[in-house]
Amino acid sequence: MSAAPPLPGYLEDVWMQVFALLAVASGLFVAADHFAARAPAAPAPLAAAAQAGAATPAAGAPLAGPLLVDPRGAKGSLTTIAAAVQAAKEGDTIVLKPGVYNESVSVSKSLILSGSANTNDQVQWTSAESRTLTVAGGRVFLKGLTLTNTGGSEASAAEVLQGSLVLEQAKVQAAGMAVSVRDAALEATDVVLQGRTAVSILGRSRASLLRATVTGGWTGLWVEGMSDVRVESSQLKGAQNSGVEAGRFAKVRMTEVSLAGSGQAAVQARGGADVRIERSRVSDNRGCGLSVENATATIERVRFEREPRPRGAGDQAGPREGRDPARLRQHGPDDSGEELN
Repeated sequence: MSAAPPLPGYLEDVWMQVFALLAVASGLFVAADHFAARAPAAPAPLAAAAQAGAATPAAGAPLAGPLLVDPRGAKGSLTTIAAAVQAAKEGDTIVLKPGVYNESVSVSKSLILSGSANTNDQVQWTSAESRTLTVAGGRVFLKGLTLTNTGGSEASAAEVLQGSLVLEQAKVQAAGMAVSVRDAALEATDVVLQGRTAVSILGRSRASLLRATVTGGWTGLWVEGMSDVRVESSQLKGAQNSGVEAGRFAKVRMTEVSLAGSGQAAVQARGGADVRIERSRVSDNRGCGLSVENATATIERVRFEREPRPRGAGDQAGPREGRDPARLRQHGPDDSGEELN
């Protein structure tokens, strides 16, 4: 058999170029596989983020910014506090623009409600219902506003049933009770509290008043049950009955407090209550300075001053030397009273 005729020279050159290109391509693919095998895999979270895009906030996380409430309906705001409370998540902040909010609201989660005005009387939250604000759980913080209730002697501006209420730079006023706390907690700093009973603390509650002005139409501070109350650098004044009433094993501690202008005793302790007054002033009360009935009272560095009265024919020109002009009354188990002049 005869051999095949040789290819022309130009065809040999073409085939050589094809073989060379195939060899180069094959080398590139092998190199790519080699380096891909050695490269570290992307972390799973980054890979998931690359596929899913930006992560969404966790369920229940606070909003990025505060919720705005404006009774005039400004753009981007809600018009009622109740709507903002319903929309808010645990720990959110609600900012109240100046105006009047006439509504009764119950809160059962931790929130901050803050007035945005320069003074607390520019943000008015009021109601004629039995409660203006009810705290049913969580830690509710109120700042820079005025909370009022006009519902009558049995109504409350703020009622705390569970959790705690924190008041700061606020004013609370009511025809009945300004603040009522039962088996819960109250913290009030730089506040004005006014009501027939300004503050009522019952059950197993805890309360602290710091730099507070408390004015009671009948009683300033009423504490009963196993409650523990501390009052510091505050004023309690103008109650028709007593500035402070403590009973049924309540514990009340008052430091650097002014108790003035009560219609009866400045402080009444009874029924197993434990009252301690330190570095304070008790003055201008129509009744005695301190009345103790089956209770414990401790006073330390307290100044008692009698209310000025017109002198009768039998009055002396002044207190006897060495005697405190205070009037203290203490009742023993037989309910007998002793008045010290």
